[in-house]
Amino acid sequence: MFWTEDLVWWGVLFRDILYFYPPFLFAKTFSSISKKSGFHFSTADNRWIRGDGFTYADLVTTETGKGIAGAYTAPSVIYFWGLFIVNCFFWGALSWYCDHVVSSNRGKDESFFFFLKRNYWSCCK
Repeated sequence: MFWTEDLVWWGVLFRDILYFYPPFLFAKTFSSISKKSGFHFSTADNRWIRGDGFTYADLVTTETGKGIAGAYTAPSVIYFWGLFIVNCFFWGALSWYCDHVVSSNRGKDESFFFFLKRNYWSCCK
């Protein structure tokens, strides 16, 4: 549904926002792998069919097909794994930043631009 060719603009925006939600990436990765390696429902045949098996070549293959919403072209599994790594750095940096800015029981909170100050990066404070 999120990768149909005639997706409206707000659907594309919603999909791009979901790229920052790790369970969405995991679900898409799991779905792509399980569709090739296990049984999946074929809407064309209206029955459950066995997949061909997942190989290393399938990591970089773009997934195309026809679903309920029409023809779709989904990115490869390696693309979603790359987004997992980007998400790790993004959420790690955000949690590091919020740890310094939001007040907590560890001490005084910093200003919003603490990382731009010279005394934060100097070894002697």
